[in-house]
Amino acid sequence: ELRRAGKFDAAGGMAYLVEVSSAIPTSARFQYMLKTVVDAALLRRVLRVCDEAVERCCEDGAVAEVEALTCQLARDVQQVADFAIRQQGVQSMADSARAAREEVIEVAEGRVDKSRCLRWPLEQLESKFLPIDVRQEDWFNLVAAPASGGKSSLMRWLASAWLREGKRGLVFLLETSKKRWLQALAASVAGINLRFLEDAPKLHPDRWARFLVALEEVEAWCGKQLFIYDDVFNLQDIERITEKHNRELLDEKLRAGVPDEQRACLSGLDFVVGDYLQIVETPERKFLKKSDQLDYICPRLKKLHRLKNIPGFWGSQITRTAQTEKRRPMLFDLSDSSGLEKAADRVLFLHM
Repeated sequence: ELRRAGKFDAAGGMAYLVEVSSAIPTSARFQYMLKTVVDAALLRRVLRVCDEAVERCCEDGAVAEVEALTCQLARDVQQVADFAIRQQGVQSMADSARAAREEVIEVAEGRVDKSRCLRWPLEQLESKFLPIDVRQEDWFNLVAAPASGGKSSLMRWLASAWLREGKRGLVFLLETSKKRWLQALAASVAGINLRFLEDAPKLHPDRWARFLVALEEVEAWCGKQLFIYDDVFNLQDIERITEKHNRELLDEKLRAGVPDEQRACLSGLDFVVGDYLQIVETPERKFLKKSDQLDYICPRLKKLHRLKNIPGFWGSQITRTAQTEKRRPMLFDLSDSSGLEKAADRVLFLHM
């Protein structure tokens, strides 16, 4: 139109036309523009959290409520961090489909990253159960047995095997003390029954020597790879402590250097063990039935494990009906089974 009117050169010619067209937003620049908006929103949230924290610290009586203030600040900062992580992991549908296709090919060709797998340490279990791997999305796993049926022993053995592989884990003890659990952990590795600990040096000198070595190994794990709590029963505290340790260990990994393509699926903790599920409390909400309480607890725990990318292993009791009827346990044998059946990704029954 400008050429027909004889005004093309007067308007700036081809050079100005290219300059104008390059300034017009196009779909090709969508990701860049979206990232600019998201980054600005993230900075505004950081500024808001910092301004609110300064205001609360300057209020009268802030010193007397310093613990509550710091807890609130930690929650606010965690929300900002979660927002940032979510935005960093945003993918288009095409990217998601491409990643799914690449993973299928990777698994089929045997190029799966085994560093994140949690293997069963017992050969007889290895033959019946696949390796625990977050690729299979086994987030909420139950180890189910009758009272004194061996679930605690199995989970101790699993934890020791994973810790020896360099994994990092968090343990919630709901029915035994930290000291006793650590002793039992070393004893299970050495093959010593703690009931006969006093006679072990005389009766089994070789096992006693292995037991002392195992105790030193367990001591080296504590605080570096293994974090244990024996005084936490509240669901909210379990969630808070898990997020805290996962965040600290994740920051440590990021500081050490991680490729960008691995950051979206990275976690700080490799596993969480809880012994056992029916003892978890919910003081913020009251329930008339234990089954109703588990209907509330189980989905929240599964959500925690899935969002934080941490496989969880929780002990659970089963009734003795199967033992009385001389049959294999079924899902409905789980005590207060409704919530457990719906939420569990995998149930491992221990039975005679």
